[in-house]
Amino acid sequence: MAGPPRGDEIAVGEEILGLGSGSRVWRVGDTIRRSRGPWSDTTAALLHHLASRGFAAAPRHLGVDELGRDILSTVPGRPVPTLRGDEQLVQVASLVRDFHDASEDFVPPADAVWRVQAPPLPAASGPARVIHRDVGPWNLLEADDVIVGLVDWDLAGPGRLIEDFAYLAWHFVPLHGERMGDGTAGPPDADRPRRLRLLADTYGLDAEDRRNLMAEVLAMEVRQAARIADEAFAGDRSSAGLWRDGRFTEATGRSLTWLAEHRDRLAVALL
Repeated sequence: MAGPPRGDEIAVGEEILGLGSGSRVWRVGDTIRRSRGPWSDTTAALLHHLASRGFAAAPRHLGVDELGRDILSTVPGRPVPTLRGDEQLVQVASLVRDFHDASEDFVPPADAVWRVQAPPLPAASGPARVIHRDVGPWNLLEADDVIVGLVDWDLAGPGRLIEDFAYLAWHFVPLHGERMGDGTAGPPDADRPRRLRLLADTYGLDAEDRRNLMAEVLAMEVRQAARIADEAFAGDRSSAGLWRDGRFTEATGRSLTWLAEHRDRLAVALL
């Protein structure tokens, strides 16, 4: 099977959209095309399952084209440009809960291959569930201030649901002091414990996960930085770019410092 086209092989009418979790992405007519990896068939099986359960926020997998690229339906909307008020928090928490509910009975193929090889879970954690792993503003699409889509599923795979919630909280409360994607400063620090409580209440975070959330956010940031480093040094172009621009070096250090300064007030707000 032919590999995905290089930049000088793209047919007339195709627009390169860039990189998504390391995959190359194109728009062709009213579809999206993505370069494939060893995990692509397993991801396709997950998307088919979500469609069968009525989870409308994910793209539909429509097959593989003549160039060996995945064909996906387009999801309306644009990436979330900035953080807004409570309604946005309610929408994103509800969407992630809907995804977790829809994927609860997903049975991966016997020969499943996932892009991220998560460590085995302790027996006390119960069976692994499927998580998205990249529920950030860049992968959540909105139209007319309504969250309508969740895209870029290449990192999905077995994990614990709290990992997705920790990632969501990190970016949407947010649990860091960085500027937002549009350059604004984000919500006042004093309002973030309340925002975290609203996110947790809407999602339905249980008591044990509330007690452990701050440690989960810290561990998630460290794991993500380590994964990006591993992929960058292995030659992945997307990860190498993220590593060079300091997003997972200096920025992660600042984020961990912010969390250490504010974690007590955040933890109390969850009780």
